[in-house]
Amino acid sequence: MKFLRITGILLILGAICILPLGCGSSTETTQQTVTVQRGSITTEITSVGNLDYASTVDLTFGIDCTVSDVLVQAGDTVKQGQVLCRFDQTAWQSEINTLANEATAALQNLTSKTLGVIQAQQDLASAQAGLVAANNTIISLQIAYLQAQLDLETAKTNLEKTKNATSDPTKIQMAELAVELAQGELSIALTNLNNATTYGMQAAQATVNDVQATLDNAQAAVGAVQTALDKANQKLADAKNAGPQITSTIGGLVTTVNAIADQAVVSGDVGFIIADPTRFEASIVVSEQNIAKVKTGEQATVQVEVLSGVSLPATVSYVSPTATISSSVVNYEVKVELVSTSSATANQTFPGNFPTSGNASTGGPPSGGLGQFSGSGNLTQEQLEQIQKNMQASQTALASVKLAQGMTVTVSIITAQATNVLLVPTQAITSQGGQTTVQVLVNGVAETREVQTGISNSSYTEITSGLSEGEVVLISQSSSSSGTQIATRTTSGGGGLFFGR
Repeated sequence: MKFLRITGILLILGAICILPLGCGSSTETTQQTVTVQRGSITTEITSVGNLDYASTVDLTFGIDCTVSDVLVQAGDTVKQGQVLCRFDQTAWQSEINTLANEATAALQNLTSKTLGVIQAQQDLASAQAGLVAANNTIISLQIAYLQAQLDLETAKTNLEKTKNATSDPTKIQMAELAVELAQGELSIALTNLNNATTYGMQAAQATVNDVQATLDNAQAAVGAVQTALDKANQKLADAKNAGPQITSTIGGLVTTVNAIADQAVVSGDVGFIIADPTRFEASIVVSEQNIAKVKTGEQATVQVEVLSGVSLPATVSYVSPTATISSSVVNYEVKVELVSTSSATANQTFPGNFPTSGNASTGGPPSGGLGQFSGSGNLTQEQLEQIQKNMQASQTALASVKLAQGMTVTVSIITAQATNVLLVPTQAITSQGGQTTVQVLVNGVAETREVQTGISNSSYTEITSGLSEGEVVLISQSSSSSGTQIATRTTSGGGGLFFGR
């Protein structure tokens, strides 16, 4: 009896060490079975933003004038070519005359500047001729210098000959004077050459440079005046073509009206903003940790807060190259443009995560919503009927979608996705010591098996190796009530059987 009592105590202590949740607490761990199935999975970045029009046109006042009538107001729908406001006829004609005078003045200015260019070109030709003359002078002086050197050498030679030929001091003195004279001529020739090189040539080159700069400035002035003339002529032509009014260049929705009857307006100011009511975008912020994953053209979904259950497809249209930093938090602006609701149908495969509410009985990835489930043919009839109902409900919702500027939306940008892959709930995955494992139920007994994983989100994880479709894995969940007893076993050995509640 003592041996049995000790054994019982040891078993109880073992149970306490292995399953501490079974004693001293009303919360214990229960386990749920989930079947490994094939399906689609995505990972995404989610943020909240607001809708805005993706395509707008600013219509500006073409002239300084006075508005006589405003024919539309914000919220009106207009057609291309529709008159939005009219100008006072007298004021408009006066402004047309002013624009014509400006164009005439610009033409006269262009003529004057062109004459300046011609004069500068003539001055440059003259300066270049002076430079050539200065260069020719230097060549002549170089020749004179060389001749003076030759004359000096000749005089020195004659002096030596005279000394050798005679002792007559008069002849010798005359020969010496000839050498001195030749040396003086050489000095004068060198001075003339240096002066011509240092001053004459430099002055001629400086004159050429100055005249060239004058010509460049004159030509630039002609270009600027030509541009001013072109603008004046274009402004006059546009004003005449538009007439005493502003017309819409596109069909769309009037979002802004800055014109008031009897109000003076200034050329260039925005009078009206017209938006394409079929194109919407949403602007969100993405953290510096995630911005590298976002690129233009990537798929996204947009859920409108007031349209429960409706997810609209979109694409990333803009990623800001610069950050916005506030309180040391770094974010980047990202815009997504929605696909037109008129072309979106519930039969489309809208990318996005599976809903987090799974099928607890089968353990497979849930179906329904706007995203189609890519199964492998093992869906039940009940599941197929539910998918069809969800798709019909989604199609009805899409047909009645009425988007408006400013609506609050949740944007999900797809960063990775895979289809027809093995999936298990992320909750079933355990990572420890560099190994990723799941508990697989084999003949009623759970065994620990190492697996390789692919992409993962908060709901599901892709399994690339280690599991087969149809196998059953376990998910541990906390429960306040007693769960069923399940035996567990590791494939690496070292543990016996134990039971816990």
